[in-house]
Amino acid sequence: MTLMTDGRYVAEWINRGKSIRQLIEELNSFEDQNLLVEMSLDAFQTSWPISLVGKSDGKCLLMNFEGVGNTDRGSVGDINHANEADAGTGDALIECSALGELPACMGRRVRISAVLMIHHGQCFLLDSAEHPISEERVEVFHPGLERTLDATLGGWVGGPASYLDAVQLEGRVNAASTRRWIASVSTLTRLSVERNGVVHVIDL
Repeated sequence: MTLMTDGRYVAEWINRGKSIRQLIEELNSFEDQNLLVEMSLDAFQTSWPISLVGKSDGKCLLMNFEGVGNTDRGSVGDINHANEADAGTGDALIECSALGELPACMGRRVRISAVLMIHHGQCFLLDSAEHPISEERVEVFHPGLERTLDATLGGWVGGPASYLDAVQLEGRVNAASTRRWIASVSTLTRLSVERNGVVHVIDL
């Protein structure tokens, strides 16, 4: 038993926590692996779906975004609400696995792997480089980005796109400039580009 600051004794397992490895082992013990995973803070009386998984201050965070952001295009109100939430969470970096997850992360810092394309003066992210090019695109804004890439890598020659490369980047998600884009990523803090099997970390 553990003595709490309010004088209560609670079982050690309640506050011990679980590592990622321990949690995966327990989840793997369920026969039905298609069960929806939710989280409860009041011993099963209520529960919430897990929107995203992120990392902050050396901890893995399971996050619910109901009421924070907007699964459509987002708004100024959504961004302000998300920024207020950041103040309480240490502005946790959210790991996203697909561009479609970004509209739910308005105002938040994210890390995502995607394809960066610079084409006819537009800079955006795609989920893949397969043709035809998807219309589900995320606008990228970072002053001088193409010049920085030119100095580090050099663009592709002979095609319609000066850049079409697999990247991993970290930045802040906001609404896009136009309705055509599903979201935008700006204030980049990290960018790595994979080309010909070599990963280049770009100094921003």
